[in-house]
Amino acid sequence: MGFPSPSPNASRTLLPIHNNQYNQNLRQTTPPATSPSSLPVAEKSPTTANSSTKDKLASITTTLKSKFDTLLPPDKTYIFGLPRRRFLLFVILPISLLLLLVFILALGLGIGLHRPSSELPLPWNDTPGKEWKGDLTYYSPALGACGYNNTDADAVVAVAWSVYDAAAAEGNGNPNENPLCGRKIRVWITEGDEDGGVNVTVMDRCTGCEVTDLDLSPGVFGLLADEAEGRVKGRWRWLP
Repeated sequence: MGFPSPSPNASRTLLPIHNNQYNQNLRQTTPPATSPSSLPVAEKSPTTANSSTKDKLASITTTLKSKFDTLLPPDKTYIFGLPRRRFLLFVILPISLLLLLVFILALGLGIGLHRPSSELPLPWNDTPGKEWKGDLTYYSPALGACGYNNTDADAVVAVAWSVYDAAAAEGNGNPNENPLCGRKIRVWITEGDEDGGVNVTVMDRCTGCEVTDLDLSPGVFGLLADEAEGRVKGRWRWLP
């Protein structure tokens, strides 16, 4: 039995579709969108990173070895007929260690010699009556750093070079016009003996003196000690 074909003029009845049910079905069938941040990121494997670092180190090592071989070819003999290994071990290494030692000593000496002027025994750093202790020696005066000629009998003194030079920095730079030139010092060799001292005048610069040492004329040294001693311990202070 056949079904009658619909008439072209017949009206069609459309069934209503609930929007909620439709949207739910649509969400179930549509795959979720993938955000860029959720995309998988290719990571370098530790093995690959380590291999790259090793390759760079190997390249640097090869380059350095090539330059070293160019500088000191391994198949040559060097001083005293030594092969390269012995030459490096018995010649280059000791020389390098010696230079390093000299550098360290020079650095330490430079640090030790560089003292702020405020720590030096300069008259304008002193409290009134402050005394300094150091070695007393003697020399033969002649034309001194202050620009005056003196004799062995004159009551003159040469102060340490570090003190003299620090004072020069306070002046106009002319060594003959150093602010210490002509300054008076009272010097003793006996503790507490105020009557046994001698007054001297700064006229020179002592290159071999430590900071608180004084180099006296023979005439003055002879008043304080026997010249045969050559070097004695003493104390001194600046006079106003």
